[in-house]
Amino acid sequence: MAVLYNAINCFIFFGQRPPARFWTAAALGLVGIVTLFWDDLLASGWSVSLLTGIGLSALGTYGFSLGNMISMRHQRRGLETMTTNAWAMLYGTLVMGGIALFRGDSFTPEWTVTYMGALLYLALFGSVIAFGAYFTLVGRIGPGKAAYSTLLFPLVALSISTVYEGYVWHINGIVGLLLILGGNMVMFTKPETWFRRLRTA
Repeated sequence: MAVLYNAINCFIFFGQRPPARFWTAAALGLVGIVTLFWDDLLASGWSVSLLTGIGLSALGTYGFSLGNMISMRHQRRGLETMTTNAWAMLYGTLVMGGIALFRGDSFTPEWTVTYMGALLYLALFGSVIAFGAYFTLVGRIGPGKAAYSTLLFPLVALSISTVYEGYVWHINGIVGLLLILGGNMVMFTKPETWFRRLRTA
């Protein structure tokens, strides 16, 4: 969804029209994601909790897309990515802290190696480095292309799950993988490159 949201928001806020091949690539990627997780969707029985989760995920992804637009605006104004990210994370921390206080949640962490190691990993690699790298990519190639890279995230997760959790690949997973990779080829390979390869084949 980030792919579509970013394309729409880029047009709304910056007047940028995506290239024609974008829509083909986006369709391949989205169909690939649905195909990849089709068995899981069927197994859930399309319950109310599932539909609520999908709706909240779509809303959260739109918020992520708006963050892309803000980052793009900041970079166009010459602001440093890591500096603006630091302020954004501070604002997010204050908002989430306020929500936690309202809910009466505990702020006491588990003083275990596993918990603190996971917290450190998420804070450093999953937040500071990951978002710094991603928003730098947004500034270099644009939000539309950068968001397309998010379609690869489930593939990385499933690959890790295959090694450490025994995930078994079924036919729909393989088809979904091929669709996503095909979408990447359409998105990031220029049309003239395709024609040149067809002539030399």
